[in-house]
Amino acid sequence: MTEFANAEDHADTLALSGPLRNRLTIGHLFLWTTTTAASIAILRPYTVEGGHDPSDVEAVWYYRTQQLMLVGIAPIVGAGLAAMVLAVRAWFRRSPPFPTQPGHWLLFAIGIKTATVLSLLCIARIVHSPSQLAEIFEFVFPMAIVFSFVATGVMLFSVASREHFVPRWRAGLRIVGACLVAFPIFQCCMPIYLGGWLGLSTLCVWFGAPSVVVAISVFDFAKGARHDVLHWLGVMSFPALAAALSTAVLLGF
Repeated sequence: MTEFANAEDHADTLALSGPLRNRLTIGHLFLWTTTTAASIAILRPYTVEGGHDPSDVEAVWYYRTQQLMLVGIAPIVGAGLAAMVLAVRAWFRRSPPFPTQPGHWLLFAIGIKTATVLSLLCIARIVHSPSQLAEIFEFVFPMAIVFSFVATGVMLFSVASREHFVPRWRAGLRIVGACLVAFPIFQCCMPIYLGGWLGLSTLCVWFGAPSVVVAISVFDFAKGARHDVLHWLGVMSFPALAAALSTAVLLGF
């Protein structure tokens, strides 16, 4: 325990003295706006039309609430897509490095899942049923979603093992990665006991993993750990997306 505490203190000292990178710029805001608008454009056709008859109070409430949920979720997934663009740019230009902090990787993970879902939705609008291609796509769609969860989970677990983060963030990323990997497996293989809305896998992904991220972030803030704006955007986006999706499920969307 003493060695672990010393490692935490040493890593915190480095984090406090290290330079801040990836400052938020006008270019970042333009990119975020663009990816958010693209997300709305792709997701909007899948919202339920209605609410035009003022006498139908239930339909009006459902329509307006759904639109508000879309507006709330779009900036979060847009930030994830923007993180993917920044990562690709950094890979080609080698500067500034990205992702380099825990929050960056959480944003990148959101971007991977978002890009997968939006790509599949675009393909779904092109593929018309009934056709052999549509039947194949019905099988590919859930498999791609499962793969995106597993891939991001493995990525976060790998990042926690090789990056020089403080021990609490290494442990936190491993927990988040394990939850993301376990979620589709439990949902598909053991839906009665561990799947479903109230299953253990759902509780871990939508409540457990975000709670871990929030707890570590609060501890970081209390200790004055130095992170850039994009890191804090990532640690806020992850629980915010979980809260938004769980609310959408509870409201029946």
